[in-house]
Amino acid sequence: MTSLVPIGSLRRFAAEIGDVALLAVTPLDRQAELLEGLGRLGPSLSVLRRTEKSVAVRTEKGPASIHLTTPQDAGAALLWHTGSRKHTEAIQARARERGYDFVDGRLHRAGSHVETPTEDVIYTRLELPYIPPELREDGTEVAEAEQNGLPQLLTLPT
Repeated sequence: MTSLVPIGSLRRFAAEIGDVALLAVTPLDRQAELLEGLGRLGPSLSVLRRTEKSVAVRTEKGPASIHLTTPQDAGAALLWHTGSRKHTEAIQARARERGYDFVDGRLHRAGSHVETPTEDVIYTRLELPYIPPELREDGTEVAEAEQNGLPQLLTLPT
């Protein structure tokens, strides 16, 4: 079974949506089939570029991108693709401080893959409270969560 989840600025409910991006969570053995199917959706869609883990398409409404992940990496991929660049960099720094590598939507420790089926799992491993997508903007929210926890984070001025 495949699920599609909005990611990026769309999931953060950012004031300006740069592009429409979705994350397809599907088993590894179905990913190539999914990418092939997306390329054949009809005349209103054309493939702009395709990699092993993503496809960018042009639709009647504009460009969209679809990134792929497995259920075992869904949490790390959601975090990776949802946070702004500054948020993701702050999370990567936090991961390094705790002996992890967080790259391309996957978490590793000492060269071994760490399963992260939900965002809660990756935030817990990094000793942080869950930071809602809407707050994942400038990276300061990670430091705020480190110092004050989630209740203070939610009351930050906007």
